[in-house]
Amino acid sequence: MKADTETENAIMSELKQCFEAFGRRDLDALLAFFAPDPDVVVIGTGRDEKGIGLAEIRAIFQRAFAHFSEASFEFGWHSVSVAGPLAWL
Repeated sequence: MKADTETENAIMSELKQCFEAFGRRDLDALLAFFAPDPDVVVIGTGRDEKGIGLAEIRAIFQRAFAHFSEASFEFGWHSVSVAGPLAWL
């Protein structure tokens, strides 16, 4: 179901904060957005960009940070949906 405006704004705010942490290369702030579960997964665009668990995810971001000094993100069109405690966009 499409999220209401308040929920959509809250989710987009969190997403923006996550990407801002990435752009600042703030690894601790970035990892705080991920569940501390041993089976949490990040899949990137490169062959070596699949990490399971926070240690592997940390290594992925550390390698990514080695390739840029600054990054910024701009969000345009998006759609946020929710079902119970879950949201996706």
